[in-house]
Amino acid sequence: MNDPHPFDPLCESERRAPGKNLLKKWIPITPVPADAPKPKSRHSKLGAPCRIWAYRDADGAVLTLVYRFEARNGAGKQTRPLSYCRHGETDKTAWQWKALPAPRPLYALNRLAAHPDATVIVTEGEKAADACQELFPLHVATTPPNGAQSPQHADWSPLVKRTIWIWPDHDKAGQGYARAVVRLVFEAGAARVAVIDPDGFRRLPEGTERETLPEKWDAADAHEEGFAVEAAARIAAGPGFLVEAAQQVEFPELDARPCYVVLDAATELRGRQYPAGVYYCAMEHHEDGQHPVQTWICSPVHIDALTFDHQENNFGRLLRFLNPLGRWREWGMPMELLRADGAELRGELLAMGVELEPQQARRMLPAYLQHVHPTRHVHCALQTGWCNGSFVLPDVVIGPDAADVIYQSGVRQHDAYTVAGTLDGWRDEIAARAVG
Repeated sequence: MNDPHPFDPLCESERRAPGKNLLKKWIPITPVPADAPKPKSRHSKLGAPCRIWAYRDADGAVLTLVYRFEARNGAGKQTRPLSYCRHGETDKTAWQWKALPAPRPLYALNRLAAHPDATVIVTEGEKAADACQELFPLHVATTPPNGAQSPQHADWSPLVKRTIWIWPDHDKAGQGYARAVVRLVFEAGAARVAVIDPDGFRRLPEGTERETLPEKWDAADAHEEGFAVEAAARIAAGPGFLVEAAQQVEFPELDARPCYVVLDAATELRGRQYPAGVYYCAMEHHEDGQHPVQTWICSPVHIDALTFDHQENNFGRLLRFLNPLGRWREWGMPMELLRADGAELRGELLAMGVELEPQQARRMLPAYLQHVHPTRHVHCALQTGWCNGSFVLPDVVIGPDAADVIYQSGVRQHDAYTVAGTLDGWRDEIAARAVG
């Protein structure tokens, strides 16, 4: 079949909706072949782009491009996807202003694949993702195509079992985007999800603080305002920066019992209100058959990882739990605390803010802590100091592999190591005096 001439008469269907029907005939090719011609340098109506982002697969091959244009009349930005396509009738190939079909790939899949254990930060657009990557180099920043417009059309499966931070724009639409992404990444199988509160960045790099942030403020604005990696990390470590998100959990049917369920927030299920916590879901036998029963054991406690030292001794569990102030904490719990009746363990948890049902916790808490077998493995350090290239403190681990090390102790963390002062203060008052 000969290729159609550009000036051939249109058929009846093309005459009714020429642009739309012609575009439907172009089918994107992914990944883009190595011998494909160079992509377009400008748009016929929008002109030359100010930015171009390449969406890549896990191996780094280009899947599609996103062009950003600044509106000529000052009305803001516009983005257009550009894909390498094959014509369904003529087999001709060319670059077309066309999006990939849903589900569409996330941005920076190659970085996600290269750092499988890194925390993932989801932003509202490629510009924000690039800026966020600069601010948090040990994490991986990504975004769905088209930002906040259609996150439901993205493929979130690469985030299975990952820790996710969501960085929304500072506006009402950003809040809606964050709620949508929370649901989508949990459905995809994310292990832990938190939303960044942009107001945590109200403190400017020079140390002043403003009452509120501008509308639509995002990671790109933070980067342009001069936030450094150290400043971003310091803010992220402060209270209130992250708001933990809870997955909607249902109690299982009879055929899936007995089991344990963790509700991160008070929840209404099947017409009843249940407080947040760990539940043992079992069955009771009655004359008319079996009935489900949920027994509350304690406030929310998650088992995030199996811990052990480099000699494969001192096994434990990395626990994440909610204290009465609504803040999540982590603790490397030695398994040896489960010996005897576990009273020592319950005492430590109570001191750190875990609420226990006295009788049920005595019976069921040790069983719960041994019932869950997490797939994530973390090395534990039994004392502060250097461990496998990272510096371990009771409340924080500093270094490139900090996510793979935890301080583990049979007693609760104390305040012997706290953060005070500023980096400039240490540089001027201490490091400057230690020259030579």
